[in-house]
Amino acid sequence: MFKDIKIIDKEGGLLKSIHTIGWKLKFNGSEYGNYISDQVPTGKTYTYWDDDEEAECIGECYKTVPLTEKDQIKLIQEMVNVMKKLVKNYKGETNV
Repeated sequence: MFKDIKIIDKEGGLLKSIHTIGWKLKFNGSEYGNYISDQVPTGKTYTYWDDDEEAECIGECYKTVPLTEKDQIKLIQEMVNVMKKLVKNYKGETNV
C-alpha cells in the first residue's frame, strides 16, 4: 500500500552544521512528506551580491535551535496521522 517509506536524518548542507529530520512516502502514485530543521528564521535579513543574477539580493538570517525529542515524536506522529487519513480516504473507512 505505502511505498518507499523513508525516515530522513541528515546533517550537513551548505553550512555543514544544519540538522534536518523528516519523512517521506509514496501512496497511490503521489508523494507525501514533511521535515523539521534545527535552523529557524530570525526575522532579520542581509544583503549580498549574486554574480549569477548580477544583482543585489536579500537573504534571511537563521539561528540554530535544538531538535527536541518532543519535536521528533510530533513529526513521526504526524506521519502516522497522514497515513491513517490516506487509507481512510482511499478505502472510505471511518474507523481507521
